[in-house]
Amino acid sequence: MKYVVWVACIAMFARPQPIIRRINNNDFEEDGGSITVYVNGACSKNGQADAQGGFGVFWGENHPLNTSEPVRGRATNNRGEIQGAIRAITQALDNGIPRLTIYTDSQYLINCMKVWISGWKQNNWIRSTGDPVRNQENLQELDNLQSRLQLVEWIHVKAKNGNHGNDEANRLAKAGAAMYQPPAPAQEVEPADLQHLDQTSTDDFDF
Repeated sequence: MKYVVWVACIAMFARPQPIIRRINNNDFEEDGGSITVYVNGACSKNGQADAQGGFGVFWGENHPLNTSEPVRGRATNNRGEIQGAIRAITQALDNGIPRLTIYTDSQYLINCMKVWISGWKQNNWIRSTGDPVRNQENLQELDNLQSRLQLVEWIHVKAKNGNHGNDEANRLAKAGAAMYQPPAPAQEVEPADLQHLDQTSTDDFDF
């Protein structure tokens, strides 16, 4: 009797096995009809001239689409977060994935895509302060890619909280940052994207 109860308790608290869906000869984790992916950005010395930035995309253990790359252009953490999402959606489109759930620990990215972007577009990409929106080019690219999928759901996860997918995306992002090559001297290095610091989790600025 005790053995039966013990087994039942283990089954109750065991992590449910993810649903695996095979698309384009690759296996993807599915939740509620949507494929899941984790993205992350990393930037050492964020906001400094010698900053190094990268992004990571994690689809699953040893997945062929897992990505670790340096940031394109100036290196900031926020740019890494955006470019990670760009890569994830591009990969989804290339592999015939119609519905995507993106997990990120960046409140900045979540707010950009769920709160601020509609107002920015209506205001011709000018903030309420009268300043142009930072990362406009990357955000416009991300918005355009998002519109080509049936659904993109953005879900925030807490950083450094034992979430395996997020930890793996962070590891990939750090590896990408280590590969970063600074832009040519003629290209202006702008300060870190701190325009929404009062509305953004400090996790967004962690390496």
